[in-house]
Amino acid sequence: MTDNEHRSGRRSLLKRGTLLFGGGALGAIASRAAGGSPERTAGSAMQPQSAGASARMQRTALNPDSLHTPFSRYAHGIQIEGPRRFIFCAGQVAGDAEGKLVGRGDFWAQGHKAMENLAAVLAEGGASFADIVKATIYVVGTENAQAGRDLGGQYFDPERPPANTLVVCAGLADPEFLVEVEAIAVI
Repeated sequence: MTDNEHRSGRRSLLKRGTLLFGGGALGAIASRAAGGSPERTAGSAMQPQSAGASARMQRTALNPDSLHTPFSRYAHGIQIEGPRRFIFCAGQVAGDAEGKLVGRGDFWAQGHKAMENLAAVLAEGGASFADIVKATIYVVGTENAQAGRDLGGQYFDPERPPANTLVVCAGLADPEFLVEVEAIAVI
């Protein structure tokens, strides 16, 4: 198969929604993005929704008895059924609209600005903090570990916390950043 034939075949598969993840929900999203229709293909994990079915996803927290109780507001895992749309948020830091750092040297000022920026990205996609299913909070230095947990606790829904990972690191992309938050939401 030539490179052109290979690329042509990939475009065809992408339009049918079968290239990504065997044609499941992400395949259907890719199909719509490529201008195709979300037809069901062999091996597709998608299930048609009946009239009157909930337009929202079903979300279940996964906290096995064999694991410890979560240390703060998070779930060990989140199971999603029937998602309609995924929103992948890049790591948000304490930058204002002009890209200037907010809260130099102040973890909490930076943390609240990062969360404000994350809320703006979520809102742009039609989501909110309640729709986050996976979050990662990066903090600089072990002295900020508890503050990182507390930051998530102030914003994540206590009734539906996301799967959350706290990462303590030596530094972020800019040496003055103290915290960065990324998230995946499903609506």
